[in-house]
Amino acid sequence: MAEPNTADLTRPIAIVVDDDETAARALADVMGRSGLPALHFTRVAPALATLDRQPSIKVVVSDVAMPELSGLDLAAAIRQRDGTAPHVLFMSGRSEMAMPVAALGLGVVDFFPKPVRTAQLIARVRTLLGLETPARVEAAQDSWKRRDADLRNRIWLQKERLSLTRRRQVMPGLLDPDAAWVMLVELLHAEQQKRPYHVSALCAASGAPTSTALRRLSELVDQGLVQRVADGADARRSWVSLTEKGQGVLRACMDGEQETSKQND
Repeated sequence: MAEPNTADLTRPIAIVVDDDETAARALADVMGRSGLPALHFTRVAPALATLDRQPSIKVVVSDVAMPELSGLDLAAAIRQRDGTAPHVLFMSGRSEMAMPVAALGLGVVDFFPKPVRTAQLIARVRTLLGLETPARVEAAQDSWKRRDADLRNRIWLQKERLSLTRRRQVMPGLLDPDAAWVMLVELLHAEQQKRPYHVSALCAASGAPTSTALRRLSELVDQGLVQRVADGADARRSWVSLTEKGQGVLRACMDGEQETSKQND
């Protein structure tokens, strides 16, 4: 493990934790040049020890998948601290379905896919610490409100897909979810991933017999929730996607469940 160079970092604001030492050092250097003195570590244990010794640290930027202790372990340990616990942001090159759900439960405030856009991350850190000018803060708040809404929607979608998968594993053939709903959820996920979906793949993803899936897909098209477009290069294949109406229906479902969750908290 490479220990951080603390010669000119007597009062660090942030720490970066990543088992890729080169990446950790580079991000810490960029943050330092942006007025955010940062230490870097390749393991969780020494990072936690430094948090105990350095009350000036207000932000932790961590990778998720690391040997020994993970970013989730780090966030869990920080959550157990008192009211001075720093903000935690995650970086990850993976897209596990359950990871963001677990991280939000541990108080993680944001996620950045790898390779990290450092300007975006630094802007987020500065906003969290109140270091922006008033005009920039207002613009940043608007930007992060949009991003937070998008993040909540992505979390809802991940939880819904995970729930569908678990129901099929625990009760195969029993209480199968409606094929139309599964297809709507799959199309929303495909849209977020910016990948196309053709009819046969969507029918297979629904888990229903092909005849049932095709009938439910036709009903979705008739209701204006899904659009079907012929493949110009292959007359035997059609592409499907959500219409604006379909997107609106799913957004209404997300907003309704999120509002119910807030009322129950």
